Amino acid sequence: MKRLITSLLTIASLTATLSIGLTQRASAIPQRGWVSTTVEGGVANLRSGPSTGTQTQATAANGSPFSIVREQKDSAGYIWYQVNLTSSVTPASDVWLRSDLVSLVAPIAAQPQISCDSAIAQTESKIRSVYNTQISARTLNDHGYTGNAPSGRPDSFRFVLANEGAKSVLASPVLMNQLSAQLIESCPTVGLVAFSTASDLTNNAAYGYMPGRIVRPFDCKTSNVSVGPAWGEKVCF
Repeated sequence: MKRLITSLLTIASLTATLSIGLTQRASAIPQRGWVSTTVEGGVANLRSGPSTGTQTQATAANGSPFSIVREQKDSAGYIWYQVNLTSSVTPASDVWLRSDLVSLVAPIAAQPQISCDSAIAQTESKIRSVYNTQISARTLNDHGYTGNAPSGRPDSFRFVLANEGAKSVLASPVLMNQLSAQLIESCPTVGLVAFSTASDLTNNAAYGYMPGRIVRPFDCKTSNVSVGPAWGEKVCF
């Protein structure tokens, strides 16, 4: 229990720089987010309820900020956020946005400008500062995506984490999103950052560069389909 509390406190301190508060409830959620689609100039539908079968109340472009009221899971397993947009497209009432169209970190232009080597060093330091966490491997390879992958960003960083603290890092999407945004902002050829554990290399948390200079998590695509995942998707086992 003491180790778990130490890890959680460490993660909380690392994500404080994002100015994203946590609402105290059974499942704490971030209070702010930004619209992010995989399409340049794309928009997200803001719906009257947490389902694609509900009416579209308005649309919002990539980078549009909003505050999150609460979250709810639909019958297909998707998480939806009830949001209140802070721009001129705000409807008369709160609307719903599916989580795969959400970034929990501000556009990367807001990230501090540092060198790629400094960003790597800071990322590794922050990961290791989480109690009982080690980095067993860090690789820089071609991410392998084609089609709508971001131009000029063919590379991916992959961090393989070990020890009990690895679970704490992988349980903190805001922390991983922030680390990924800093790396992608500072390393101009990198379009994807992924995290996994040494005990399970097949499943990972992936965060990629999106139109509007936003970084957000990739959505799961089942592995039993013939067409490979598009940018913004990853194969989940």
